[in-house]
Amino acid sequence: MKTNALAQSISTLTLSLLTAGLILLMLANPSEIVAASRAGLLLWFNQVLPSLLPFMIGVQILSALGFVRFIGTLLSPVMEPLFGVPGEGCFALAAGMISGYPMGAKITSDLRQTGELSQTQAQRLLGFTNNSGPLFILGTIGVGVFQSEKAGYFLMFVHYASAILTGLAFRFYGVRRGTSRAAPPVPRVNRLIPQALRSMNAARKKDGRALGAILGASVLHSMETITLVGGFIIFFSILAQSLALFAPMPNPWLRGIVTGLLEMTNGISILPNLTNFINLTNTPGGADRSLLLAAAGLISFGGFSIHAQSVVFIHQTDLKVSLYLLGKILQSGLSVLLAYSLYPLLW
Repeated sequence: MKTNALAQSISTLTLSLLTAGLILLMLANPSEIVAASRAGLLLWFNQVLPSLLPFMIGVQILSALGFVRFIGTLLSPVMEPLFGVPGEGCFALAAGMISGYPMGAKITSDLRQTGELSQTQAQRLLGFTNNSGPLFILGTIGVGVFQSEKAGYFLMFVHYASAILTGLAFRFYGVRRGTSRAAPPVPRVNRLIPQALRSMNAARKKDGRALGAILGASVLHSMETITLVGGFIIFFSILAQSLALFAPMPNPWLRGIVTGLLEMTNGISILPNLTNFINLTNTPGGADRSLLLAAAGLISFGGFSIHAQSVVFIHQTDLKVSLYLLGKILQSGLSVLLAYSLYPLLW
């Protein structure tokens, strides 16, 4: 007990000193910190808020109406054998891919809190459903950073393919040796749809709220969540700028990777020669290939800003953050391998 108390005291003191040092660094460099804070705020306001908030509200409404149960019943014959999770997991996977970070982690945590998933099932799902959205990859990274739609589509395919491969790997989490992994029998189609409708009606009846109450609660909950996300984006933008001030890195590759591990978008944007990376077909190898590999890895890893947002939702459940991070590391490595393998086929 004394050892645990001492370790906790040391970790608390260390964190307090680091925080105090960060505050002093802010006071010593106010103009740079304010600029970083403004950049984070604009990133949240111009990109994250308009793209993520409507999806958050919609997801809350669909969940309250029982649509998650409807989809879950219909897609169980697919999700169970592939990923070892009920069909409700497809809702988390699809919503996470469409709306982007951190919706996959949030919906998976919600499904665990409501009892839709067991601890093992939710842990499998959490390993591969927290992903970047297509508009971010195509618009911000493809067109905005690489100035190439082709690069955007390439990175999007690599990102989602690596997520599916990670899900197939996590299929074996929690499976004991000697136990059967046989999927449950698949219901006939003529029975599946009525069963899905019954599940949806039962979930709607259990919720019991009027439509107006559902809408109001969905908007309120979504605004709280998106504000939390914005706070993390601003904080990690300040943290990345503080790191650059405290430990300047002249090597743009190192600076890009380290910054990207903290905040993904800023890290990718400062990789060398990205603004001149216009026509991939005219540069079939070398640095351009390595830029794509770095971007693919950073997009799939997400950065600690994303993970901090996700951990807020994960900590509301009994799921393990360490396994979530393991899934993101695995997906990042798979993205780099896929990008390396597929690059010669396209350029």
